[in-house]
Amino acid sequence: PELERNGGKVCLVIATDGCNYNVENVGLEVKEAERQHELIQALKSLEGLPVVVVIRLCTNYRPVVDFYNDLDQHLEGLALDVLDDHKAEAEEVYEHNPWLNYALILHRMREMGQESRLFDIIDERPLAKEEIRQFCSMLFGIDFHGDVNDNSEWEEFIQEINHLQELEKMQWNPKSKTMAPWIDTKQLASLDD
Repeated sequence: PELERNGGKVCLVIATDGCNYNVENVGLEVKEAERQHELIQALKSLEGLPVVVVIRLCTNYRPVVDFYNDLDQHLEGLALDVLDDHKAEAEEVYEHNPWLNYALILHRMREMGQESRLFDIIDERPLAKEEIRQFCSMLFGIDFHGDVNDNSEWEEFIQEINHLQELEKMQWNPKSKTMAPWIDTKQLASLDD
């Protein structure tokens, strides 16, 4: 109760290869569906509590990755982020948001439970302009004002990003394998409404 009253949360980080055996089941023939159901039930018990769950996958085995990526469909009331390794997550981010340099520090923030709705969706779909503004506010620690859906204000926003990036260190970009700024403003400028 005190944690909730103070607005605090607990971050539960689970690193797994996908084999969620419990001690009583070791050596027994337990069907994978039963193990998966058991995991879902355990996570459901956390719904409604001030908990953020991060699942760090330590496997590339497609059936396991697919199971964990679909977990949020079963867990509506739980803040959950399922993460692959940095390289794989970067590929997913670039598929939807190629304007962002998904530098290692962003991945580490997600792995450590930095809670943001934008972190949850950045590797799932393109961010809308307003969400990009919110993400950049979080990234640079500055509130950007104005209506980014207005073309002239979008251009001003991009100019402000360019200015801020001059003050920032370059970050390793896992896609281009070079040092690069956080935001590719040319990509931003080319976004359609």
